[in-house]
Amino acid sequence: MHDLTHCAVESVLRFDTAFFGLIATGWEIDDFAKPGARRRMPFQAIIAEHVVGVFDRERGLPAPLTVAEFNGTMGASLPPAQRDAFTPLSDAQLSQVRALRNALEARWYALSAGSTLEVEFPALERFA
Repeated sequence: MHDLTHCAVESVLRFDTAFFGLIATGWEIDDFAKPGARRRMPFQAIIAEHVVGVFDRERGLPAPLTVAEFNGTMGASLPPAQRDAFTPLSDAQLSQVRALRNALEARWYALSAGSTLEVEFPALERFA
């Protein structure tokens, strides 16, 4: 679900240098875990990871976060040097990410055992 959330976040926010953009430019999945990887990541990749992390934590809550709660959590999770560069998400963006993530998750759970889910990136135009 984490990677599907990345797809939804990066599609809605039109990020092209976050996880999927870096994969498209030749990064391997293992590259993200290598020492020093975070220092080499573009700002979008760092923001995307934090946004996805908040969405991941939100799944365990009894109700979705409000836009103020979401953006407050984002601000608290970012290092001070990056907080000012973060553009808060709008209600519309939160709703779009949730809807796209839900659509992608529904497709995932509908797969039969051993099947593969293929999603074009960005996914927004196809599923939103």
